[in-house]
Amino acid sequence: MNARPTPLLSALLAAALLQACGGGGDGEQPTATPTSTPSPAPTPAPSPAPAPVPAPSPPPPAPAVTTIGAPLSPVVASARIGAAGGRLDAPDYGLAVVVPAGAFDSEQLVTLQPIENKAPGARGGAWRIQPEGTQAKKPITLEWLPTAAERNGAKHLRIATQGADGIWRSAASGTDSDGVVRTTTTHFSDWSLVAGVQLRPGAADVGLQQTQDLTVMICGRGSDAALPGQDQHFSCEVDGTAALATDAWAVNGVAGGNAAVGTLTGSNTIGPLKRSYRAPAELPAQNPVAVSVTYQDPFDNVDGPVQLVANLTVIDPQAGCDWLKGVNQLKVELEQDYHWAGADDQGSARYAHRARVAGKLQRDPLSPVGQVWFAGSAETGSISVDQFYSSAHAPDTVQVTAQGAPLTHPDVPLLRAFVDLATCKLDYAGYVPVSARHLRTYKGVPHEMEANLSGLSFRISGYALAGRRAFGEERLLPAELGPRINTEFVDPDSHREFDGVSGSARLRWSLVPQ
Repeated sequence: MNARPTPLLSALLAAALLQACGGGGDGEQPTATPTSTPSPAPTPAPSPAPAPVPAPSPPPPAPAVTTIGAPLSPVVASARIGAAGGRLDAPDYGLAVVVPAGAFDSEQLVTLQPIENKAPGARGGAWRIQPEGTQAKKPITLEWLPTAAERNGAKHLRIATQGADGIWRSAASGTDSDGVVRTTTTHFSDWSLVAGVQLRPGAADVGLQQTQDLTVMICGRGSDAALPGQDQHFSCEVDGTAALATDAWAVNGVAGGNAAVGTLTGSNTIGPLKRSYRAPAELPAQNPVAVSVTYQDPFDNVDGPVQLVANLTVIDPQAGCDWLKGVNQLKVELEQDYHWAGADDQGSARYAHRARVAGKLQRDPLSPVGQVWFAGSAETGSISVDQFYSSAHAPDTVQVTAQGAPLTHPDVPLLRAFVDLATCKLDYAGYVPVSARHLRTYKGVPHEMEANLSGLSFRISGYALAGRRAFGEERLLPAELGPRINTEFVDPDSHREFDGVSGSARLRWSLVPQ
């Protein structure tokens, strides 16, 4: 790359040119003596110094080429999917493969295998979907439900795949809506969830008056000229050249933070966009605190600047739980996601359950000595249920469908939280029901069943509260469609009992004292 001349260098070049042409000397120059003869033609003025050649624009970034990720374990999920279509879910409930009817001419054994994640900008794990090389006649949809950890501090999530050339690509038309990232494909290979711009770490615990460094990282992408509609992904780099808005860094909306929420130190210079967060001396009223930066992503500028947010939980390791005696109400937020399909010698079943609900728990004044109890119900939000059962011995099926708000009873609390003040441990359990339609079809004749509810119960056991003033997490819990053998579980309502554990469910919950 050619260096651009500095102003000083340009001035020296101009002076040298003037001296070479007889101008700009230190001594007095001789003058011509006038005569009657015509004066000679004037000497042409020296040509101006040539304008400096501008530095060429930097070439576009080269796409990242990575090695193939090694398998981390054998195949962990599989499904036989034929011409009628079907669905396969990863055990962590992250990735789902949705095959439409007519995509396959014949039955295929579709498998999922966890592999090393080599994708630039990777979020979470990576999966190898097989049989590789299979070409579908209709687009297959891949759905990725990111965890809170995968979303924290990230923007522009996409599902990317690695080509035979080692380059990772994603569809320019990929979507991220309703909490789910989607793309389509007609072939199987290695896949990962990736993010374009990230604030790292996206979440962390920070003790009182302790510090946490945060850095903006760019994981860019650009159009692939050889594959229209596909974007190539570049290696991730810390970047200090993109524009920041004035007072772009904030804590809970306060520019630079303050003594109550924590402060940020650092300045915008050429180099990584960094800040160091220092937690306050006391737990903030809004906790976790949101450390945000408004940033112009050079690779995704259609929507203008984006705001990246890292959720930092300020904790006091020395704090006990006695303060809960003075708390009268807990605000509840609960998300449940469960998909499973399976069979035994009695028949088969398919489950799809999703809930996004909120409510409140009131403190029980009759809590025993050394404990604090809270009880209440989910009151608002939405629950969807789609279940199907088929008998292996008779033309008998049951379809359960639901879409609506959670049901409540004025005298029966459905959610309960128990806190042991001596150990600072929480047990949290409950049931979230919804009004549902149960349709049984026997020998081709449908009729409505008397059952009119569906839902999902759960239990969290021994959650540590020490140091925290708000509680919650995102977990995968075993789903049990039979006898409960675990201390922690989810249990969907079912017309069929299956022995042991039947898949896992994602549960995200929070309890915030009011």
